[in-house]
Amino acid sequence: AVTIVFGSLLSLAVPFNKRLWSPSYNIFMVGCATLMFAALYAVCDAAPVTGLLPAGVKSACNATSTGLAPLRWLGTNAILFFVLSDSCGGLNWILSSITWGTPLCRNNIVGWFRFTVLWSWFGLGHGCQFDPDTHCPATDCGPEILTYSLIQVVFYMGLCGLLFRWGIFWKL
Repeated sequence: AVTIVFGSLLSLAVPFNKRLWSPSYNIFMVGCATLMFAALYAVCDAAPVTGLLPAGVKSACNATSTGLAPLRWLGTNAILFFVLSDSCGGLNWILSSITWGTPLCRNNIVGWFRFTVLWSWFGLGHGCQFDPDTHCPATDCGPEILTYSLIQVVFYMGLCGLLFRWGIFWKL
């Protein structure tokens, strides 16, 4: 809380600027992140262990911990999540390398799913621009790319959950 107040006061002299990571923004965000971490630790880890809580609070803590379990799964296999996700692009690269016909944006599994299933079948590409020469999207389309990203995150949560259940963790 001290760093939130200090960052807020510092913003009077050095304005918040997320793009340049100003000192006031950094100090304020450190305070926010610390409070969030402390709250999650208190609810998910510390509260259920201590026997000092009433039954209703303990059940609420257990429900919160269960609801946040997918985030724990992603955290325990963070290296795998980074390598396979779009941050490193491992799985996307492997799936995109399986092509048929002339290698265009639609002639692989990822392109087929994005541009046939999401754009055409579900109509998420309505109003987006196509390049007439390649028949590929000229730019990423907001609803389609958001839906595709959420599907990826849910897939990685499920994969990391299975690995968590089996006790398999990627470590350095």
